[in-house]
Amino acid sequence: MFEYTHIYCKQHNQRALTYMRRADYLLRLAGGPEHPDVAALYINTAMIYLDLRNIKTALRYLHRCACVSVSVSVSVSVSVCVCA
Repeated sequence: MFEYTHIYCKQHNQRALTYMRRADYLLRLAGGPEHPDVAALYINTAMIYLDLRNIKTALRYLHRCACVSVSVSVSVSVSVCVCA
C-alpha cells in the first residue's frame, strides 16, 4: 500500500488524501488503532499535508503517529515517508 502513495504525492494530493483516509479506516479495522502500519500511514499523511502547506494538520498526524508508536513500543522511522 505504501508503495502507491508516492504516485499521487506530487500532483494529486487531494486524491492521495482520499486514499489515505480509506487506508486508515481499513488498517484500523483490520489491525486495530495501535497497529504499527497505522503509525506509518500517519507519517505519510502528515507528509502530504506538509506538501500542501497545512502545518497544523500535519502536526496532528505526527502526534497521532507518536502516540501509536509509544503505545506499542515500536520505533517508526521517518524513512518510511515516501512523500518527503
